[in-house]
Parts: sequence; structure tokens; C-alpha cells
Amino acid sequence: GVLLADTGRLKEAEAAYTAARDIQKQLADEFPTRPDFRQELAQSHNNLGVLLRATGRLKEAEAAYRDALDLRKQLAAEFPTRPDFRQELAQSHNNLGVLLDATGRLKEAEAAYTAALDIRKQLAAEFPTNLDLRNELAGTCVNLALLCNQRREFKAAKQHLAEGEPHHQAALEANSRNPTYRQFYRNHLWALTEAHAGLGEQADALKAAQRVRDLGWDPPKNAYDAACGLALCIPIVAKDEQLDADKRKAAVQFYGDQAMKLLREAVEKGFKNVEHMKKDTDLDPLREREDFQKLLAELPQPAARLLDMVHDVGAGLKLSGQLNRNTGTLIYQVRLEKDVEYVIDLTSPDPKALDPYLLVSDDKNKQLAEDADSGGNQNARLVFRAPADGVYRLHATSYNQGQGDFTLTVRRKE
Repeated sequence: GVLLADTGRLKEAEAAYTAARDIQKQLADEFPTRPDFRQELAQSHNNLGVLLRATGRLKEAEAAYRDALDLRKQLAAEFPTRPDFRQELAQSHNNLGVLLDATGRLKEAEAAYTAALDIRKQLAAEFPTNLDLRNELAGTCVNLALLCNQRREFKAAKQHLAEGEPHHQAALEANSRNPTYRQFYRNHLWALTEAHAGLGEQADALKAAQRVRDLGWDPPKNAYDAACGLALCIPIVAKDEQLDADKRKAAVQFYGDQAMKLLREAVEKGFKNVEHMKKDTDLDPLREREDFQKLLAELPQPAARLLDMVHDVGAGLKLSGQLNRNTGTLIYQVRLEKDVEYVIDLTSPDPKALDPYLLVSDDKNKQLAEDADSGGNQNARLVFRAPADGVYRLHATSYNQGQGDFTLTVRRKE
């Protein structure tokens, strides 16, 4: 099931998870003294919850998460000396919190996050050298801070972030290249930027965004993320009823100007993904600005080459190509059938250098789907259902204007 989910075959993954859950339930019922069977059953419920949430079936996802949570509560209570049971219980509380948060049930989400936080604080205290435990604790602090920001409880948000900061730092000092550690800390700085903005602390908000810019992991992307963080402050200050109209307008102008400054800096450092910039909802507060529209217009549009041949998928199609400075995008034409699901992969022998980026459009170049990383290891994968019989265009390009060889494959979903 995990393999199928990772490769985008979600219906098959759901069937596999369900089959595993049913078998594990039988085993847990037959051997109630075997905690490992209940642990595996809880994991299957959790896996189903993750998959169902990803496909928008939120009520079913919540039920699966709660089934996992109930089992993990039992295991943690029966075996208090097993840290893995407590870690998994905290994961269930956190997963449920994320789902409740996304559906606007903020009080319930806060309770779930707090339950996760309490367990993770205990685990981090008991195992201070376990960096994953400390990073998970910090991540829950970020979730609570973001929830507080939604409720405009900005002081409380800052308190949660202050609690998480040393745990972020400990994890990153030991392994600064861990992508999860990096993601959680960037989210921490975003939440801190928003909290400062909500409290009218413009200088501190700007400093927090500049910390994102100065992370040094990927300078163009870091500057871009910093710009997004400041852009997200615009709706916060625009709704600040404690400010009069003139001060609100001035605050909106300040964050817009600073976001644009960092966005231009990102471009100067080499950020060139125009297509992403056009669609990124984090930048929506800037879209009406003339300088934003001018920046988009001035950016070099990636070169694109439409290949004449129309390919039939048949039993499967495999094409090879190369992206370089002269071929920013190669566009392949394929004939697809209505209501058939196709798995489309764009892979590279060196995905970190190329960072494959895949788009599907109709024959008039109207975009229908896109993906950057669903194929794993920065490769791209789409599961695409053709809305009608006809010719579609597959755009093979790079997320970061990289260069290198690639393979494009198309097959019917099994």
C-alpha cells in the first residue's frame, strides 16, 4: 500500500491498506496479548487516514485517524515504558489536529495539537539526543502558532514559537541538510513573521523574513520564500481593526514593498520559475500591484519547443530527451482516451540537478495538471484522467531551470 500510494496509484493503495487493516484486525482479535498486532492495525488505520485526506474524503479520513488514535491510546496506557507507542500516539493527535485545523474546527484542533505537544515534550525530555523527537516537538509548536495566528492570538503564537525554537536549532545543528528539519524551521519563521505583523511589530516581522532569506540552503528559493512570508502578512494587517484606515493602508504598503524587494532579490539570485510564480497563492496579495506584474513580464519566459509527432500510448510510451539552455521546455503530443486514467512520469538520472517539472495541457495550451515532486526524489508524476478523446500536450521542463537528461513515460493506470 505504501509503495502504491508513493507512486500515485491511490485506488490500489486504498485497497491494499484496507486488506492489511482487515487482516491485522483479525490477528489483533485472535491474539489480544500481542501488542505488535494492534500497533500494526493502528498504522494501517493511520495510513488510510493519510490517503483519504489526500483525496479529499475528510469524514472518512477523520474516522480512520480516530480509529488509529483509540488503539494507540490503549497501547500507550498499557505499555508506558514503550516510547514508540507514545511517539505514535502523538503522531495520531497531530494528524487529527491538522485535519481539524484544515476544516475550521479550531478548538478541536487546538486540543489535538496540545495533546501531541504534551507527549512530545515528555519524549524530548527523556531522549534529548533523539533529534527526530525534538523536531516533531518543534513542528507541533509551529502548528499551534499557525492556529493562533488564524485566531489573531499573536502573542500566544509567539510563545509557542519560542518554545519550539531551541528544538529546531538542536535538530538543524546536528543535521542541517535534513529536508524535514528545514521545512519545519522555515514554517516556524513564516509563523513568526505573521505573528510580528499581527502585533504591529514591522521591524521584527521584516527581521524574521530576512532570517528565511539568509538560511543559506538555496539562496534563490530562500529569498523567494521570504518574499512569500511577507506577502502573507498583507491580509493580516489589512484586517487589523485596531488600526485606522490610513495606518492599515500604510501597513499593507509596507509589507507589499518589502515582499517585492525580496522577490526581486530572489530573481537576481537566480530564481527563474515564472510559471510557479504566476500560480503561487502565497503571492496573491501582490498580484494587483503594477511592480509585480512588471516583474513577471520582465522575466525571461522559458523557451518551449513543440514536437510535431503525435504519439499513441498503446501498451505504454517511453520517450527520452535533454533539457539545456536552448530547450527550456520540450512539449510532446500524445493521443489519450476519454475517462481513462494515465500515469505520467518525468524522471531524471540526476533529479536534484534537473528537478523535473511536468505539465499537461490541451492542444490549445490550456493547462490541466502539473506536478513537481510526486514521483519521489524530486522526480515528477501525475495521474491524469483525460476529460475527452483527443491530443494532449505533455510539457517536460525543470522546476529550477536545471539541465540534463530525462525520460518521459506514459501508461494506463492498472
